[in-house]
Amino acid sequence: MMFKDGLKRDNGADDIPADEYMFVDSLEGIELPEPTFINLIMNLSGNALIHLGIVKAPDYEQEVNPEMAKHLIDTIVMLQEKTRGNLNETELKHINEIIYQLKISYVNIINQQ
Repeated sequence: MMFKDGLKRDNGADDIPADEYMFVDSLEGIELPEPTFINLIMNLSGNALIHLGIVKAPDYEQEVNPEMAKHLIDTIVMLQEKTRGNLNETELKHINEIIYQLKISYVNIINQQ
């Protein structure tokens, strides 16, 4: 289980206060988006932007983590390669643009360090 402090705990978690959990136990009252390819890519890219420090994590303090951002970008590139020939025009346009923007952002962050 993951907690707000970023640590993963597999045992002894019962004594952790409920407000320390990153994830909620219930989705009651939350409208989930349709599970589409574009939503998957947007989710991965949003997390990459958080790890690049471009977007602030909504509920916790997040350090810049270019290694994790690169992993997420590489995951999106892998999905692009694995779905080649199976995406519609809109999906293809979105994934190409997202990959381009993420790679530019990644290079900029690395060059600033």
